[in-house]
Amino acid sequence: DEDVVGSIRLYYSCTEDGDNEGVQGCVRVDDPLFVDNTYFHLRSQYGHYVNGFFSGGSWINDSSTNSYLIDRCNPNVVPAFEPSPNGAVVNMGAYGNTEVASKSHPLDVTNKLVTGVSPTAATLNGTLLYVGDPIVHLWFYYGTNDGLNVASSWQTNVYAGMKTSDGDFSKAISGLLSNKTYYYRAFASNSAGATAWASPSFSFIPQLSEPVVETRGVENEGGPIVTLKGEVTSSGGDSPYVYVCWGISNGGTSTSAWDHVIPMGIQLGTFQTNVTIDVNSNYFFNCFATNNYGSDWGDVVLFGRYRVRYVKKTATGLNNGQNWTDAYTDLQYALNNTAQGKTNIIYLAGTYTIPAELVWTNSYIWLKGGYEGISGYPGNRDPDQWPTIISNIAATIRVMSLIRVTNCMIENVIISGGKGNVDGGGLYIVRCTNLTLNGVTVSYNSANDAATYTYGGGVFASNSYGLVTNCWFEQNLVRSVQANRYTIGGGIYIRDGIWTLRDTVIYFNQSESAGSSGSAYGGGIYFQNGTHRMKNCLIVQNYSKGSSDSITYSRGDGIMVAGTAAVNLNNCTIAGNKGEGLRGNATTVISNSILWANVDDVTNVPLANISYCDIEDGDNKGNQGCFSIDPQFERFCYVMTTSSCINAGGQTAASAGLAGIYTVLTNGTVDSGMVDLGYHHRINPTAPNARWRDLYVSLTGSNSNSGTNPAAPLKTITYALARSRPGTYIYVAAGLYTTNSETFPIIVRHAGVRVIGAGRTSTILSGSGTAAYSQIAKAENSAFGRLQNLRVTRGYRWYDNGAGLIVSNTAGFQIYGCEIVSNYLAGSANAYLYGAGILAIMSTVDMYDCIVSTNRSYENAGPWNGWCYGGGIYVASGEWRIRRTVFNRNEAWSGNFSGAGSHGAGLYLLGGPHVLENCLIVQNNLPGSASPAHYGDGMYVNSAVTL
Repeated sequence: DEDVVGSIRLYYSCTEDGDNEGVQGCVRVDDPLFVDNTYFHLRSQYGHYVNGFFSGGSWINDSSTNSYLIDRCNPNVVPAFEPSPNGAVVNMGAYGNTEVASKSHPLDVTNKLVTGVSPTAATLNGTLLYVGDPIVHLWFYYGTNDGLNVASSWQTNVYAGMKTSDGDFSKAISGLLSNKTYYYRAFASNSAGATAWASPSFSFIPQLSEPVVETRGVENEGGPIVTLKGEVTSSGGDSPYVYVCWGISNGGTSTSAWDHVIPMGIQLGTFQTNVTIDVNSNYFFNCFATNNYGSDWGDVVLFGRYRVRYVKKTATGLNNGQNWTDAYTDLQYALNNTAQGKTNIIYLAGTYTIPAELVWTNSYIWLKGGYEGISGYPGNRDPDQWPTIISNIAATIRVMSLIRVTNCMIENVIISGGKGNVDGGGLYIVRCTNLTLNGVTVSYNSANDAATYTYGGGVFASNSYGLVTNCWFEQNLVRSVQANRYTIGGGIYIRDGIWTLRDTVIYFNQSESAGSSGSAYGGGIYFQNGTHRMKNCLIVQNYSKGSSDSITYSRGDGIMVAGTAAVNLNNCTIAGNKGEGLRGNATTVISNSILWANVDDVTNVPLANISYCDIEDGDNKGNQGCFSIDPQFERFCYVMTTSSCINAGGQTAASAGLAGIYTVLTNGTVDSGMVDLGYHHRINPTAPNARWRDLYVSLTGSNSNSGTNPAAPLKTITYALARSRPGTYIYVAAGLYTTNSETFPIIVRHAGVRVIGAGRTSTILSGSGTAAYSQIAKAENSAFGRLQNLRVTRGYRWYDNGAGLIVSNTAGFQIYGCEIVSNYLAGSANAYLYGAGILAIMSTVDMYDCIVSTNRSYENAGPWNGWCYGGGIYVASGEWRIRRTVFNRNEAWSGNFSGAGSHGAGLYLLGGPHVLENCLIVQNNLPGSASPAHYGDGMYVNSAVTL
């Protein structure tokens, strides 16, 4: 059911549930591609073991498939015991680094086009595609005849070096005959004795050609006198004239477009010149070389007021930070080596798995991510396509600390995987001024048992002043397991200072204090003192989980304001949080907002401080523009066009700063007139607030498809849910979805996710009945999710609960047009069985137009304790509204002689209040033994219920 449960550190592992995905080398795949379900070797076209575990089997090749998990472990561990070819990296799984590990792609190499051609010289280029085994030696064979793949047929060769991983390689050659055709091929051999030739041969003619010039950076880049440097790496055989171009604007590849062009005359090799600049301005610089056979430009370098550096973990150049090729590979080094008295811009590309916490103590740094990191200054940028991720190796350290810095910014960076016995698992911010987080995602960080009080699973900020804009805080956790401990601020903890949060999502964070008498506060965000503002923020599906769910131990699931904090909230949506939406104080002010589907929407806020809000609980209803009408959420807290929240605010959209590029509607209509209530999405959202993506599933599909249109559907609901994000609708075509393809239970966790079938008699999710244990579906912690037009059937659990569907800790969850039929719970001695069809815990649910039928709980007869509660549905707590639904022929059969018997064959209802409208409850049965008593064949109620 669950791959990993509890506080387990995962490294270079694959879990179907996606635990730690993208962190510490962990991955998630829909199908590991095992050879079989007996020995569980990984499929490989190059050889996998069959008919044996670690011995006794034989080797065969798969016809077409390779498991993604081959060569996926720590690249620093040598696969000393794996058979050749082993890819120089250990496989994941039980057989990694053993003599029966599945084999990797063999050694392979290819040619690349020649560069730097002159009448007597050239640079030969190639790419090592696959190493096959550790330590690869590389050569180029060349000559005026094509020797193909026979070494003795080539005139000569040159050694090009050794590599331990794939990548490009080059070698300059000279002594060539002018105007003769030369052929060349790359050749590789590795430590296992394997060899590989590139094919086919490439050719070129040594002749007069264009030069090659490179910019080599600047010295004293802040001025006033700056040295601009370059190098002619190839003359092309015809001595080139060189020009240094610079100016306030980038003139591109036209010398006439540059502000200044300095003739350097004929140059061969390195050159430089000095220029005088205004130290308060920024400049561009490039080199241009030309001869009688062509011309060449270098790469643009920036200098002046802003000191620009590049960081890329995989860069292989000069490590001077002046471009992507020569980028720094160490982010900590870049943060330490900055220029004083000027703004330092650090461009980032790729993923940084850090061995130790990053400590940021220098001011005037802008850290900007989301770049492709191949070319340009800074070049292509798309945080969705090229995310910049900072994580850690050991999952025992915080990601980053910022201490006493001023005028700094983090932009389009993902902070993930921080963990430790610390405050602030992701970011720790102390005494900082004018700090900006823009487009930052802080996710999957945790702070654990730092002391009696532990603060800030995602972010800890103390006595600091800053702006958080267009950011996303998701699934961060502050946690304690010891008695009498306090966990505060699952997503964010802010103490003192002044902060503005704008256009920001705080989603699915948790404060958990599991020890005896443990208290958990501020699941989403906690303010302690200071003056703060939240403008256009979405706070949804957060949870404060103390030792009990009472307000003694669990407070402020969405937002908690404490001490002398003064917090102003405007145009916020606070919805679907597990307990309290907003716990404020006397200086908390909220306006133009939606508070809905929280157990308690707002508490401790004076009514006079609440205006123009839609609040489900009715706080201040009828006063100061407040009302209580269903906002009609869809997707990820958008509202429908018929929502009463449209144009219901106390100011215009323009004066609220929400006109033009913001909308509350899925159709993208911008807000105008009076401001709409609640959180506004950007009409063209960018990372991290990317727009939802619908997915399609069909038995005829493939999980290698995009799944984003019906013509290219995914194959499994399981995979679609793993790819879902808040607001995703998953459309499932007609068919029988079973354990042959699905991994049950399918799990809906994200807010606003809907799984929509083609009809409850057409789209069928089916277990194997009593032939195998299977639980069909779960909705866990999901706010405003939905199951629609599905049949859930033949789930079977032994000594367990909820064979068909478990609904746990959800808010505003919907079950529409579904059949929950023929699910089965069973047990023998002392079995305590709940909800064969549906088990519901601490959830608010709207169930409409459903059929709950022929579900059965069964406990064997005997002289023991136990019971069977709720053959069709068992609701342990929460609030249910059930409409136009049929409960028939469900059973709860308890045959024990000493237990509490069986109650509620159709429904068993606790918690509440619940409402049943237009429901048919017929032919349900408690057929157990006469003693002990059995109550409520149709329905057993121990709560407030309105029929």
